[in-house]
Amino acid sequence: MLCCHNIMAQDLKMGFHVGGNLSGYTGGKQYTIYDKSGKVGYEVGADIQYLLKNKFSLASGINLLQTGGKFSVMSGYAGSTGGSQTEFPAVNTKSLSLEIPLKLGYDILLSDNFVLTPAVGLYGRYALVSLKDKVSITGDKGNHDWDCYKDFNKDMHHIDAMKKFEYGVVLGVGAKFANHYVLSLNYHRGLNSVSSQYDLKKSDVSCSIGYIW
Repeated sequence: MLCCHNIMAQDLKMGFHVGGNLSGYTGGKQYTIYDKSGKVGYEVGADIQYLLKNKFSLASGINLLQTGGKFSVMSGYAGSTGGSQTEFPAVNTKSLSLEIPLKLGYDILLSDNFVLTPAVGLYGRYALVSLKDKVSITGDKGNHDWDCYKDFNKDMHHIDAMKKFEYGVVLGVGAKFANHYVLSLNYHRGLNSVSSQYDLKKSDVSCSIGYIW
């Protein structure tokens, strides 16, 4: 029994990481959304890894991360010249979220002290709070505060609240060196629309450094 516990302990690894990300939006309603750009954020997390047979491994954990994005919105009404005009020149979002990933990886041993692990999996993410968000309106001076998880209303201008829950796929690669340090690069692509009004999905690229026992 003690032997089995020791084997399980050797197969189970735990650690933590810190890093940064570049996040934004993908997709968008045709002829309505344009000028999408990303925002720089950060993340910290606790990691757990279980070593399987034949160099495969399962990795999960929990991450606290800041993500956001910016986009512009065309009006659905014709302007004075008869053509479309911009309604919102800049819609900015920024939020703090919790994320749980689940990835299947494969270890490629390059040397005694260097292991490369490509991985693929899924993630679920839930927004805890909206941070400093600003919206600008054509013909209106200044920027307006906005909690992106609540409806925005200013005179005749309206933006639906975004969804807090997001899920998607994650592709990544990790490089473990000196037996404990891990440098990771991951790409997240949301599968569900976080804005049904504008048909927007989220995506981000993150880079982190971590330590695993």
